[in-house]
Amino acid sequence: MRNPLSAILQSADGVIAYIKEGRRLSSGGVNLQPAVVEAIMEAAQTINLCGQHQKRIVDDILTMSKLG
Repeated sequence: MRNPLSAILQSADGVIAYIKEGRRLSSGGVNLQPAVVEAIMEAAQTINLCGQHQKRIVDDILTMSKLG
């Protein structure tokens, strides 16, 4: 359960880091508009936030299963 979630979180972190570094994003040689870059950033942050919540749930479930 943790491995797929870790990959999602790492990918979202990678997108966020890439954008924060100020690199120019391109898709097929076409530069993306600033509004598109902002939308990508917001989506990556949402994915990261939801992934963190899911990770806490998984960790809590695994902790509870060890207690039982």
